[in-house]
Amino acid sequence: MSDIGGGSSSIRLLREVEEEGGSGERPKEPWKGEYVKSIVYGGLDAIITCFSLISSISASTSSSVTVLVLGFANLVADAISMGLGDYVSARTEQDVIIKERRVTEWDVINHIDTEQSQLLTHFQALGMDYNDATLKVVNIFKKYKDIMVDQRMVADKGMLPADEEVTPWKNGLVTFTSFMLFGINSIALLHHPHTLHKQ
Repeated sequence: MSDIGGGSSSIRLLREVEEEGGSGERPKEPWKGEYVKSIVYGGLDAIITCFSLISSISASTSSSVTVLVLGFANLVADAISMGLGDYVSARTEQDVIIKERRVTEWDVINHIDTEQSQLLTHFQALGMDYNDATLKVVNIFKKYKDIMVDQRMVADKGMLPADEEVTPWKNGLVTFTSFMLFGINSIALLHHPHTLHKQ
């Protein structure tokens, strides 16, 4: 439901901007990509994990070889765990959205009046006029049930339609690779001062 609240805030913001006569220059678009979440997720966890790992190993042994071997072994194990976890998470999320859509499709087909009423309430809560919401939006959605199902998914459950192009195994692979790359660099940077200190 947080997405819905965010949409309401956006509408209020747009109204304020329109009243002020515009908002100046167009904002810069954020960095985005299909696997941004997996890259950040794996990389950040790798940095934190390797920092705590190397620190604890260095405190208990004076051998730089031992530090590297234990550090790399834990890095690989954690990377596999993170990659598998991201794969399972993405796959489960995708399955839940698909099942929820089937439920919403049944509701739209068998209880169209109730679904229309709830969708009307949703658009009114976002600030839309009753007549506009009824005549120009909800009644049109009644003709295009697939679109209405998508709208009900967002309004009721805060779920966007499942992206069929998203492949969970690729998410897991990206997380694993990101974890390994950030982790290896972290171990190298953290181990270098340790080696100099021992010398």
